[in-house]
Amino acid sequence: LAKTYAEKIDMDIWKDVELELVFKKSQLLTAYFIEGIEQSDHLVDLSVIKPSNRGSQVSLTHEAAFPISQALIEAGIICDFRAPNLIRFGFAPLYNRFQDVAKTVSILEEIMSSKRYAAAQYQVGGKVT
Repeated sequence: LAKTYAEKIDMDIWKDVELELVFKKSQLLTAYFIEGIEQSDHLVDLSVIKPSNRGSQVSLTHEAAFPISQALIEAGIICDFRAPNLIRFGFAPLYNRFQDVAKTVSILEEIMSSKRYAAAQYQVGGKVT
């Protein structure tokens, strides 16, 4: 079945894509995000986890990671919560833009500065976060 669907996809659109450039953009997107976090006066309570080798993800720590992630999701920002205190962001270099990263930082700043994440609706966990 998977082969049937794969045959329907025109993969020629990817033949000229240089993987080195895709990786480079991934690194630039994550660096831009980290810079935005670290330069914001409203995000000083967030800590960036900086592994020596980074893929296309950035993890932040905060004691209120779960409600912050829920407020982000409601605002249209896709992120992932990992217990006990991690918020993960993934950057897909083929379609995420630098303006998408700037918008994410801006929304995160608003959520943190207003303490919107403290609202009761963001405190309730479900089976999937």
